[in-house]
Amino acid sequence: MLVGINAAGHLVAGDQMNEAVFDLNEAVSITIYGQLEAGLHSLVVDAATERQDAVRLRIDLDADALTGALSLVARGKGTRWDFGQWSLSGDAVVAQPEHAVGAIAWSQYTLQDNGQLKLLAQMVPLESTDPQTAELQFKQQGRWQTVAHAELDLLSSTFLFRVESAESLPYRVLYRLEDETYTWEGVIRANPKDADTFRLGVFNCGRAVEVTRPRQLRSCDPPRGLAARWRLADLSCANDL
Repeated sequence: MLVGINAAGHLVAGDQMNEAVFDLNEAVSITIYGQLEAGLHSLVVDAATERQDAVRLRIDLDADALTGALSLVARGKGTRWDFGQWSLSGDAVVAQPEHAVGAIAWSQYTLQDNGQLKLLAQMVPLESTDPQTAELQFKQQGRWQTVAHAELDLLSSTFLFRVESAESLPYRVLYRLEDETYTWEGVIRANPKDADTFRLGVFNCGRAVEVTRPRQLRSCDPPRGLAARWRLADLSCANDL
């Protein structure tokens, strides 16, 4: 069920709409209250701005109608919205932090014959106001040591690390955001240039790939790995990121 302000400036909740029109150039404060009474959910939605009095919608729903997840959504051609200062509380809210994604979504790398490593860390969408640097660390002699820093590519929300000489060993990407430190760990595999066989995982852009796919691939823990891009015409490999 959609609750919010539509492109015309009206407050909407499900199939209901208030006739008042909000100025979309001003911040609109929306408050949603829910109560369970006699097997029905009563949902009350208030919206107001600093210059405009609050308007209200009220709808009654079956008890199981609000079971599921909550999302913040901005949709429509040319839509530009900013969400801030939002909070969620109540006895009906169940937090599952283990399902959280971010701030590092996944990584991929290439290892050249001369030992040069290029490693790309894909982040969740970041802004220019977020920290613009991340660290690449290797685990050597039981300790994590920083070997490279990278600057954020804002358009793609990625960090590209380069290390001139690398070998097979554990690595992690480290990123600090506000009061949290996020890490993503993996293993640099030896270049299988002398192997008769190796395992290969291929991803393309034909359709959206969920964040879980790279994690599933990593969980297989192949003895040798190779990240590559292929031209289907001749199956040749381009191993530069």
